Amino acid sequence: MLNLGFIMPSLIQHKFWKAKEQFLLQVDTYEDWVIFLVERGSFRYTVGEFGGVASGGDWILCAPGTPFRREVLSRVDFHFLSFTFLPKPGEEPPAPLPAGHYRPEESERSRDTLRQLRADILAANADPGYAQALKKHLLNDLWLHLFASVREASTGLPRQTEDPLMRSAAERIRMEAGSPFVIKQLASELGLTPVQFTRRFKAAYQLNPLQFATEIRLHTARKLLAETDFTLDAIAWRCGYENGFYLSRKFKKQTQTTPSEYRKESLRVRPILL
Repeated sequence: MLNLGFIMPSLIQHKFWKAKEQFLLQVDTYEDWVIFLVERGSFRYTVGEFGGVASGGDWILCAPGTPFRREVLSRVDFHFLSFTFLPKPGEEPPAPLPAGHYRPEESERSRDTLRQLRADILAANADPGYAQALKKHLLNDLWLHLFASVREASTGLPRQTEDPLMRSAAERIRMEAGSPFVIKQLASELGLTPVQFTRRFKAAYQLNPLQFATEIRLHTARKLLAETDFTLDAIAWRCGYENGFYLSRKFKKQTQTTPSEYRKESLRVRPILL
């Protein structure tokens, strides 16, 4: 379990890049913390000891002084944010999250925050001071979203919601995502009809119960593809799917790539990490 201490970042720079075909430098090192927040497209990367393929929804967090290697695979839209964490008097600069790859659950609020950042607030607003302050507020909002997601993942708990019954349902789905489960049966145990359960769960998590389970299953599949040599059928079984063919269909629909392609890209970066 990660021992996470919360601290708010201080924004230095933000820039949104659209349809970028290649990076100016294949390897770069930054003086401050940076986040590459991908909206579309993909690129292969290594950050210190971590590596993989980043695509839409991925956040790559890079610590100061760490070499960041990257290569565009398909034209990529992404946010570049640089920031620092100010230590308290007499303390060393904090490192509140490990550098590496993150994929927090999307929410309506996080999507709206990214939409505002894409709009180039500084250029559109006549008051640059106000615009910069707003950008700092938006970064803080994104950081809270990321921090909460990592904390919940490290404890094995679902994202918090004001609906305690749906919180229990989400934890149950997390625990049983690797085996078949029936929405009707779970709804009955919660004292709800399937329709009531689905509507209430989606209001709490922006996903219906089956979509929520699919996200958990495919997260497990990506991890097993990258870190083991299990066959596709063996991975499917561990993720709650009947066979590798069915997993492959789900995987490609969600990620726009096949399991074999994903594993191949993951293997390509491993020699760099040795």
